[in-house]
Amino acid sequence: MSWVFTISVVFPVLTAAALRLPAGFPCTAAIVCLLALTILFAVTCFGKRVLGVHDVDEALRENELRFRNVFEEALVGMVILDMAGRVHSVNRGFCDITGFTADELTGKHVSALVAADEHAAIVDDRALLLSGKVRSYRSERKVIRADGALVWCRVSVSLLQWKGELHTIALIEDITGQKRAREELARLALHDPLTGLPNRRHFEKSLEEAILEASVNHHEVALVYVDIDDFKFVNDTMGHRAGDLLLQEVARRITGCMEFADLLCDSLLSDNDAPQSSAARVGGDEFVITLKGLDGPGVPARVAERLLLAFDAPVEIDGHEIPIGASIGISRYPFDGQDAVTLLQTADAAMYSAKRSGKHRYGFFSAQMRLDAHQRLAVESRLRRALEHREISVSFQPQYELDTNRLVRFEALCRWFNPELGNITPDRFIPIAEKTGMIIAIGSFVLRESCRQALQWQSAGPVQIAVNVSAVQFARADFVESITSVLCETGLQPSLLELELTESTLLQDRDDAIRKMNTLRQYGVQISIDDFGTGYSSLSYLQNMPVAALKIDRSFTAKLGSSQTALSMVKAIIAMARALGLRIVTEGVENQVQVEILRQLGCDDVQGFYYGKPEKAALALERVMREGNAQMALVRAADLVSAA
Repeated sequence: MSWVFTISVVFPVLTAAALRLPAGFPCTAAIVCLLALTILFAVTCFGKRVLGVHDVDEALRENELRFRNVFEEALVGMVILDMAGRVHSVNRGFCDITGFTADELTGKHVSALVAADEHAAIVDDRALLLSGKVRSYRSERKVIRADGALVWCRVSVSLLQWKGELHTIALIEDITGQKRAREELARLALHDPLTGLPNRRHFEKSLEEAILEASVNHHEVALVYVDIDDFKFVNDTMGHRAGDLLLQEVARRITGCMEFADLLCDSLLSDNDAPQSSAARVGGDEFVITLKGLDGPGVPARVAERLLLAFDAPVEIDGHEIPIGASIGISRYPFDGQDAVTLLQTADAAMYSAKRSGKHRYGFFSAQMRLDAHQRLAVESRLRRALEHREISVSFQPQYELDTNRLVRFEALCRWFNPELGNITPDRFIPIAEKTGMIIAIGSFVLRESCRQALQWQSAGPVQIAVNVSAVQFARADFVESITSVLCETGLQPSLLELELTESTLLQDRDDAIRKMNTLRQYGVQISIDDFGTGYSSLSYLQNMPVAALKIDRSFTAKLGSSQTALSMVKAIIAMARALGLRIVTEGVENQVQVEILRQLGCDDVQGFYYGKPEKAALALERVMREGNAQMALVRAADLVSAA
């Protein structure tokens, strides 16, 4: 009996739809349907025997009407297809999804309801269903709306015995909103929310794919690593909002260079229409451009030149013109790395080499950089044991008062001698110590040793000790406490200690810097600014900070007597210091000509090889005793002359 088959198949489907249960005939719906079918079959048999056929047929018509109502009113779309794949019936839910009327849909082939790229998959799925290999299937398809737009739908399809013939029935749910939400989450997982560029995760995956493709096609891949020069200064002085706006503008300028990069790459791969360049943000102010399909260094060099040109124009933020520049490093597969990690490391090394060479320039990775990298690793591994093995020491370079030629202080200088590597200069190991955090232990050792030595000098007269402080040390919350605890431990008077900090250190967090400096000044410790003139020298921060002295960098001193520009710069710095009531110390003094010029300009204190090289603690003590005795002799002579 056809109605038995109809109820046995249609009723579970309609029940699942009405209850909004997942497709595939859930167990609960199936059990309910089977019970209903059993009861209905028993009632039918009983009715035929007791009530008569007429009453049973009437009950069946009522049940069929009820099922039709469920079909029409279901909250999901429903479509019944014949075995040829043409629409037999649709409900209101499917009409709402597509925008078509039931009359417009009836008779259409299923291929007319979905996007063209879905046709093959639908043919395969229907073949499996009709062959009996699966009882139902579930998929996500792009359904065509009446206005031509595509709607993502979740489709559940099963066989259906309908009016004595075999059909298929599809339950359809519009999941366009869910699909877009998932796609947006996936996009956010692989893109930087600030600039919209691919993030590091996306970049590394794409680079691995590019390397694999290049290995098969015997092409090159280049990485162009871009680091924004002096971004931290902008971020610290103008705030994070300005920093974010700057990064967004940088991203726009880099993206603007991508068309140029694609044109260059396409000229090498005329048969490939896919973009051959891509950009990503891989760090705070670091961006990477990937170039594919190359056969030499020419294209990445031209792209780097175009990038530098793009950064020539300043960025305007809140009415201020901010000059920007970039240091760019380039590495190439397969020459500079065989995998994404190595290629990124070599590009990063090339970028830092460009930055050390003067910023706003580009450079390729070289074998020498690889050697330098190995040497840095060797230095780092040995530096970790240097304090333990007593390889770190402190030398002391004297500073003299220019007018009186009197010894007034020593600058403490960290030195390292390793039995295997020999003497390692501070410019090689201090950056590594800062990067690894070892500077904290090294800085503490230098401070303690310097204060201990300075205490021994006081028997010959009040001689100060000046100690350099790293930005890493100064940024720590316990910095002030670390200074005062060493002073208490060694017994050195706070007024005899001077801490030297660079301008960039003080500007990293200006409010925090002022708070710490004020606390130290109240304690009696003095603060001087080291290498003044090489950073962002300005009155705006000097007038608000409790600074006692400025140290003019040796790069200016070296040109005194030969450069009018250097003379003008030193003269301006001294005049500014005088206006602020600050003491001036000039380092790098190496000849009498420089001494005379500095004396005429009104410099206070001098330091350099002309007065003395850095020396061990014992020699420094001898100098203090010698200078102290000479000073006492001068005082006694003056007393004798006065008495006479």
